[in-house]
Amino acid sequence: MVLASIEPASGGWWVLDKVLLMEKVARFGQVGLLLCLFGLATFFRLQWKQFSFGVALGFGLYACVCLAAVAMRGHFGPRQDFIFALINSLAYNCACVIWLAYAFQTERTPATAKFAPQGEAFKLHDWNRALGGLLRR
Repeated sequence: MVLASIEPASGGWWVLDKVLLMEKVARFGQVGLLLCLFGLATFFRLQWKQFSFGVALGFGLYACVCLAAVAMRGHFGPRQDFIFALINSLAYNCACVIWLAYAFQTERTPATAKFAPQGEAFKLHDWNRALGGLLRR
């Protein structure tokens, strides 16, 4: 809202200019969050084949393309609205294809770790009793 009130209006399309500015700010925030997500996922060595990454990738692609389209729309003005609408539609369709690809991929079952060592000294009820003692403190 602050940026919309500061930026000067151009011609008779001042309402549309403010809406496009707000969309630029929102898309820029989305792209920043996506870059943060991918950076942290790389840092923590998370798997890219999870469905949540597919959703983020779809939204991120859509946000990047929309950010570029809104910037171009602001530069060229309302003369090129059909290109703006076409680019938005294509970006959303690409995001949907990414979501579908991640939704229909076969999910591998994660490797299960052993819960407790398999010896006489380590029984499940021993673990429960020790945990119960810690919780009662």
